[in-house]
Amino acid sequence: MDNVGNNTRREVIMAEVHYGVIRTGETWAIIGDQLRVGAYATRRQAETAAHRLAEQATGVGLPVRLHLQDDSGQLHKPTLLS
Repeated sequence: MDNVGNNTRREVIMAEVHYGVIRTGETWAIIGDQLRVGAYATRRQAETAAHRLAEQATGVGLPVRLHLQDDSGQLHKPTLLS
């Protein structure tokens, strides 16, 4: 505590990036906060692109969680990539 009773302990809040691979009509897209990218023919192509995108965030130290939607439309628990 400082001399006026305020807590001076600083907490660092680590940002976390979330990307999702989802089906949009006949194609697959990557979504995130303020982000919607691509019109991939297959989920696999979208996943590969999402992994490349995640490498940019992990390269600067941000943890990335990837959410994948399966062919039936179910969104599964995210996978931590970093």
